Amino acid sequence: MGPLLAAALLAAIAPAGAVRAQSGGIPVPPKLDRGADPNDWESYYDLGVDIIKRNTSKADAAFYWANRLNPTRAEPLYARWVAYWMLDISEWVDYLENDPRVLQEPGTIASDSLRLRAWERNPLVNQALILYLFDGLPGGWHDDPVTNGWLAYANGFYPKALDYFGAAVRGNPDRWWLRYDVALVYTQVGRYDSAAMQVEAMLEQLRSVDRAKLVHVYESKEMFEYALGLLYAARGKYRDAREAQERALEENLAFAPAHVAMGQLAAARGDTGAAATEFGLAVELSPADGAMRYWYGVALVKAQRGADAVAQLTEAVRLEPYFADGYLALGDARALAGDGAKAAAAYAEFLKRAPRSESANIDRAKRRLAELGAPSP
Repeated sequence: MGPLLAAALLAAIAPAGAVRAQSGGIPVPPKLDRGADPNDWESYYDLGVDIIKRNTSKADAAFYWANRLNPTRAEPLYARWVAYWMLDISEWVDYLENDPRVLQEPGTIASDSLRLRAWERNPLVNQALILYLFDGLPGGWHDDPVTNGWLAYANGFYPKALDYFGAAVRGNPDRWWLRYDVALVYTQVGRYDSAAMQVEAMLEQLRSVDRAKLVHVYESKEMFEYALGLLYAARGKYRDAREAQERALEENLAFAPAHVAMGQLAAARGDTGAAATEFGLAVELSPADGAMRYWYGVALVKAQRGADAVAQLTEAVRLEPYFADGYLALGDARALAGDGAKAAAAYAEFLKRAPRSESANIDRAKRRLAELGAPSP
């Protein structure tokens, strides 16, 4: 797991544009259990996780719709990468062995872009689903700390996972990627300082070792600096977070996720102008990413730039028409721009798509419609 993960993280970052369904088109939304909210991404994601072993194609469709309902989340993207390989586990074996035939297939390239986009959203996303792939390989599980650590992590036994991964790190100090595995577990239990310490140690090790073997794959450490910045921000260490994202951008100025993180940090400190600038840079680098358009539009609304916000959010809902929050933000932008009729139409579209969990935003949209003299749908 370690070398494979390291190679993938060090691969060139794919554009964050839309990736069509792996079946070659848009899949039909699978039927949900009674009571599940068809507007909530988690309804489809949970369904996919529940059925992935017995009906992988249906699970992939569920993950697809989870992503379309909320393109800001990493989990559905990562899950689709797992589902792709579960459809033909023999190809997964060849993929692990770096078979050029498999690596160059369009489906492989598309699925890898899904995983990289997941890491762009959250490089510390829960990756337990990968155990389904290894479970499908011939033979049994190895009895070693890394394997046992992943088994414990996948089953939610986090203290045991830390014990096993800790032993693996102590026994293999040169394998810097094992610290990433430890950071995954610490992140899962909310121990962000401990996770950050692991990423810090990993980066320091990378800086100090001979990187000749990495040069042919990828020289930059941007993804790890990005992850470190997110961990600092989660603990309220905003100055450290900014410095980490700045280092990520020093590694690669075209790394859009770091600009998104910088925009979020600027918004948190109330600097609406800087936030809009950073999100704007992210959109310039990833113009087909509807989530980034959405974040940029929200920042423009906060910066009181109504017309610019309308332009960005109109494009955001074109790219991601199933994402409810895009319409809510578009309503705010159109109201700011003085177009009450179109603002009301956007709020109404939000209410048609809003998951029940967004009760506060649902109430706000209804109030805005009442203020505009328009009926609720």
